[in-house]
Amino acid sequence: SLAKLCEYSMALLPEIEEETGQSTGFRQVGSLSIAHSKDRFEELKRVAAMNNAFGVTRVDIVTAEEIKSLYPLLKTDDLLGGTWVPQDGQASPVDVVQAFIKGARLRGAKCIEGVKVTDIRLNGNRVAGVAT
Repeated sequence: SLAKLCEYSMALLPEIEEETGQSTGFRQVGSLSIAHSKDRFEELKRVAAMNNAFGVTRVDIVTAEEIKSLYPLLKTDDLLGGTWVPQDGQASPVDVVQAFIKGARLRGAKCIEGVKVTDIRLNGNRVAGVAT
C-alpha cells in the first residue's frame, strides 16, 4: 500500500545516504494541509483519523492559530484549521536516483543510461536482470 511505501522510503533514504555517501537531499520538514471550508476540514480530519488508527504516521489536527505559529508569514485569518505531519519530508528526485545507482554499482550492478528496458527478469521476487 501507499502507506507502507512511504514508511519504507522514510527508513531507506537515510540508510542509502549512509551506505553510499551520496546525498538524497532528504530533509524532514513536515507537511501542512489547510482547510478554508468546513467540508475540507472534515475531510482532513477523516484522513488524519484513518492514518492515526492504522499507525502509518502521526497526523495532528491543528487550529488556524497553531498553523500561524508553524508558518508565521502565512495568512490564516480565513482558515478553519488543517493537519500537520511533522515526520514528512522532501528529497531530491535526481539525488535519490544517483544514490540508488551508486548503491547498485557498489553491489556489482552495471548501470547503463540512455537505453530502453524491454523486460525485467525475476528470480522469485527479486530482480535478476533486465533486457534492453
